[in-house]
Amino acid sequence: MLKKLTLTLTVLLCIAGSIQSAPLPAPQLAERYEISQLAAFTYVLNDWQDSNYTGRGYNIGCVMLSGQCDTDRVVWADKNSVNVMRNSTQHGEVRCMQNYTNYWDTKVSPPPKTNKPYFGDATIFTTLEPCAQCSGMMTMLRIRNTVYGQTDPNFGKALERLALNSTALGAPPAGYPPYPWTVTSTLSPSIYAQQLDQGYTDYVNSKPSSTAITAYLTTPQAKAIFQNASKDFNSYNVKYPENQQFYDDAVNIVNNGDPSAIVLSAAPDTDSY
Repeated sequence: MLKKLTLTLTVLLCIAGSIQSAPLPAPQLAERYEISQLAAFTYVLNDWQDSNYTGRGYNIGCVMLSGQCDTDRVVWADKNSVNVMRNSTQHGEVRCMQNYTNYWDTKVSPPPKTNKPYFGDATIFTTLEPCAQCSGMMTMLRIRNTVYGQTDPNFGKALERLALNSTALGAPPAGYPPYPWTVTSTLSPSIYAQQLDQGYTDYVNSKPSSTAITAYLTTPQAKAIFQNASKDFNSYNVKYPENQQFYDDAVNIVNNGDPSAIVLSAAPDTDSY
């Protein structure tokens, strides 16, 4: 599985242009990406919701890496909170980007500021493929990559649509150029991503009362997949010594919810149009 992850990661990084001047070798980076996807699954499981109609919100969440290949760290984690916030825009990715930015602005580098914050090297690992709203915010903050742990057949591929060049069809409204900024979106090669995709397909074929993917994510079958991923995360045996601190930081954020010592070393980029 690590070999497949290494190949996928190498292609992803090359396409995104995010390989820095002194990056870690691909196997070490692949291990960090594997840890990050497992961390996202674990973060959701730690606050699992048995119903979509009560409690916090949906069983969807993410972690964000600061992004530099040789110094990247898990700097934030967040989860869907549409119920508790009484706001249908409060998806995990949106909350991750908003809350990380707010934390940085208030705790680390308070106003006044003259530049806009961007996350040009950051990667978001999410448990479910981003929707149009989250994709738009990723684009405006210039997130470099997103890796997702489950395909969303209904609300996914929003980032691909923003990158689509349909000018061959003619001038607008027949065709449109791609959005000026693009975010690379990739399905995780994790075995748990495969299991969730297959599990949702089986769920839909069973003709339940609701075929919503969020309904599937409250089932015992989905929870079992998250539990197995979490077991792998919490018992992870780091192969490369240079990744031990990366893993320890991820555990600290995911299981203890304390980003304060990490966020200090992972500032967002500041830039202007």
